[in-house]
Amino acid sequence: MPNPFEITAARAEDIVTLGAWAHEEGWNPGLHDGGVFFATDPGGFLFGRLDGEPVTSVSVVRYGSAYGFLGFYLTRPHLRGQGYGLRTWQAGTARLAGRAELG
Repeated sequence: MPNPFEITAARAEDIVTLGAWAHEEGWNPGLHDGGVFFATDPGGFLFGRLDGEPVTSVSVVRYGSAYGFLGFYLTRPHLRGQGYGLRTWQAGTARLAGRAELG
């Protein structure tokens, strides 16, 4: 039986979804920030997917040998409080282990 919740790296086209989610929350990320961050670290955006659909996110972009940027920590409103966001957060911070986090 497949795992109904999994955490995967986002694809370049998924950055549009992240921007839409941020806008829904009233955030105002730069129009081109996602593309710049994705180009810096293509594995630096994580999606939590429930039954294949993205429901959580976190950006954990690594740059240089010692730094990382954490942001875009979001869970779809109807799934908050169920642990999906926390699992995504933990996967993201593990990806930045040993680096100074800026964000």
